[in-house]
This record gives sequence, C-alpha cells and structure tokens, in this order.
Amino acid sequence: MNRKERREKGAGPTGGGNLAALLRRARELVVKGALAEAHFLYEQILKDDPDNAGALLDLGVAALERKDIAAAAPLLEKAARLSPENPWALMALAVVKMEQRDGDAALALCEKAEKLDPSAEALTKLGLFYKETGYLDRAASCLRKAVDKKPELVMAWFNLRDLKKFSPADPDLDRLDAVVAKSGALPARQQAQLQFVLGKAWLDAGDTDRAFDHYAKANAMKRGAVAYDIANFEQYIENIIAHFDENAVRRLRHMAASGSERPIFIVGMPRSGSTLVDQILASHPAAASIGESRAFQDAVPVVPNAEVRAGYFSAQTASISKRFIEQLAPDVFGDIATKYLAANEVNDAARVVDKMLFNFVWTGLIRLAFPKARIIHCARDPLDMGLSIWRMHFAGNVPWAYDQKDIGRYYHAYQRLMAHWHRLFPGEIYDLSYEAMVADQEAETRKLLEYCGLPWDERCLNFYAAGRRISTASFVQVRKPVYKDSVGSGRKYAKYLQALIETLEAAR
Repeated sequence: MNRKERREKGAGPTGGGNLAALLRRARELVVKGALAEAHFLYEQILKDDPDNAGALLDLGVAALERKDIAAAAPLLEKAARLSPENPWALMALAVVKMEQRDGDAALALCEKAEKLDPSAEALTKLGLFYKETGYLDRAASCLRKAVDKKPELVMAWFNLRDLKKFSPADPDLDRLDAVVAKSGALPARQQAQLQFVLGKAWLDAGDTDRAFDHYAKANAMKRGAVAYDIANFEQYIENIIAHFDENAVRRLRHMAASGSERPIFIVGMPRSGSTLVDQILASHPAAASIGESRAFQDAVPVVPNAEVRAGYFSAQTASISKRFIEQLAPDVFGDIATKYLAANEVNDAARVVDKMLFNFVWTGLIRLAFPKARIIHCARDPLDMGLSIWRMHFAGNVPWAYDQKDIGRYYHAYQRLMAHWHRLFPGEIYDLSYEAMVADQEAETRKLLEYCGLPWDERCLNFYAAGRRISTASFVQVRKPVYKDSVGSGRKYAKYLQALIETLEAAR
C-alpha cells in the first residue's frame, strides 16, 4: 500500500476529533517520510484508543512494508475485525495470510473486499494481489473495473497491460490516447508508466514503430529522472576483481564458519529466467523461497570504501574493497553466516531459495561463507535479455536499465565478474541457460534438482500452479507453462536496438 493509498483508505473509528486530527497528522508525516515521528503519533493514538482501526491499519501496513509479518499480523487482524467494511484492511490482512501460507484465508478476504464496492484505487490493489498470487482472470476483472470507474488511473492500466492482448481496433487504445492527452499534470513516474503501457499495447497491435517510439519515450523519462554514471559501477567491478583474487581466496578458504546446505542462491541479471528457476524450486516440497532478499548483504559488515567515487555507496552499504578483504577473519565469516541463517528461517524446508540477483557481486564471499550452499547463475542471450530489460518499468532502483548503452556496459561488467568467480571457484557455480530450460524443461529441471540435492518431484514441472505470492516483474509469465516466444526476440527487433547491439559488440 503506497502513501497515496494510505490517505484514501479511510481512518476507521478514531475515538474523537482530537485523535482524528492526530491520525491525519501521522499520515501527513508518513507522506513526508518522517516515519519515526509518525510512529510516535500512532503509538500515542493507540495508547488513548487501543481500538483505533486507522492507526492499527497504518502500523500494520508499515510492518508489512518492512516484511515484518510477525508484527503486522496482530495489528491487521485487529484492524480487519474492527473495520470489516474497509477493503484496505481486508486486503492488507490477505497479504499477511498469504505470507503465512494460508492461501484460502487470503482469497476469502479478497473476495470479501471485492464485494464492498471498493474504489478504483482499491480495485487496482486487489487486481495486483490477485496477479501476484496467480489468479490472473480475477486480476484482469478487478483491473478492468478499475479503469472503467476511473479511466485516468494509470496504475490500473499499468497492471492490466500484461493481462490482455491489445488488437489494432481495440477501443482501449483510444482510451489510452485520451489519458495521454491529459497526462501533463501527472507525476513523472506515472507519465513513464503510461508510455510503457502504450509501448506494450502497440506492440500487441502490430505497430512496432509506434510501440518502440513509446518505449523510447518511457526510458528517456526514467533515465532523465536520475543522475547515474555507469562508469562508477564498472570501476567497482574492476576493483573487486583486482582485490578478491587467488591470494585472497587461498588465505580465506579455511575460515568458513557454516556447514549449512540450506541456502540456494540464484544470481545473475534481471530478465534472465531467475523467477522461473525460483518458482520451479519453490514448487518442490522440500524447498521454500524467500524471494529477492537483502539478507546476505545486510549480514555483511560495512567497511568504508575509498576506492569508488564519494557518495556511490551510502554509509550503511556494505561493499567489497581492498580494506574489506584485509579485514575478513573467522569471526567475520561466523557473524555473516549466523545473521543470514537467522534472517531466513522458513518453516522446516531443507532448502531455502534466495533470488536476490545482485548477489552476483557477493558470489565469492557467499562461496567462502557457505561452502556447501548452492549457487545458480542464470544466463540468457544478452540481446534478448537487454530488450526485455529496456521494455520493463522496474519497481526498484535500477537506473542503468533505461539506456541501451548502459544496459550493454552493465552486462559486460557483470560478465567479467562472473567469469572471475568461475576462475576462482571452478565447478562450484551452476550455470543455467534460459534457452536450454525452455527447450527441454524436464531435462533441465532434473539436472537443477540434482545439483540442489533434491529428489525428483513432478510438481516442479507444474511450477505455474504453485499458489505462492510472486512480486517480481515476471509474475505473469511464471503463471503459465514454459513458452519459447521470447527466444530470439532481440534479433526480431534489432532495428530498434542498435545502441545496445553496438555496445555489446564493442566489448567482445
């Protein structure tokens, strides 16, 4: 639930005008980013009125955003009980139930919310939840209702775009043009999202020139909104290669502190098939996924890095440098392993899958800290992958993804580092080809499970039927059987990808 939605979802009972004013003030502070002050006000409200549903809901949603399900659950249970007619409370509790692996309860809550005649914004949120949990028809229905109620609601169109196939005579194309005509006052993020929607719509409709014109506009909007220099990332990768070398591995190899076989790390580039691999593994009864977890990086000690441009890393961001490598010792490895394993307790699963792709930077440290962990490197044709990245509006901070030359340069830096890890740890990283997986799913799945130390299970072939919540950009694709349409897509649209092609070829 984002900040705008907080303002729209209703306060619920407040226990008087004074508390109502405090609740409004707390929400204003949240919008401004003053979270500590807001939290203090919420606590004051609940001290005077323990049954204040608005404060309970806001605090529960904040806990959800921190992924603190244990804290969110009682707050949202109570909020939903006190405000059974508030769709936002029911939807927030549904997320908790899904995280607790109670899909039936989550679905029942969403169905109840849907019957309350929710606003277009709430319908959009319902559609997104259904989309993430695999109920694609229900998702499309909610999102269609949302755009019918409020045609200018960009987020509804944005989430509907990959649930429908646009046709050349589709009336939705005219409706989208009307939204664009009035979009000048929209926030820049929404204007970019609208251009991504139009890119997909016109590509479906067969007008590739028009489609890629919209994609170009969308990417230019996103890229222009940030100050980013890909050279800083390239320098960082070169520094890792220089300092995390054979001598460092020889010194550090005996310091491993954990014999745990539970972790499975999936690393690589976005749009490389990683969500597909994650879903296949999570469909196995002995495995569970923690999604894109920051747990490993958060477990690594922060050592100031003077080797990169000042400000490239925040004071709280761990990174690899010569000084960092020199300070590694047995107790450091022990702390990393202990913190990581403690942060990722997932039932009693024999294997826990972590698909934070950026862990490709940490692959060497992962291999040293967890000698028995599995590391799966997802690889894909760089042109196909680059096209898929460039057509994607990412939820997180991925500034290099909106310029074709930056994508190409990022890819080559990543490739250099992965080649380095392979040299240092020969045979200890499993390369999985996206193209091989879609060509022969069963054979590749058998090899994958064998590498992970898991027995064969037919459910892994029906990964798309798994009822878990997926919140990555691939949540629609992995709700369907493996398909081969995207293989070779880069060559199909090569005329629009010349900057990417030239960058990829220049570094060969």
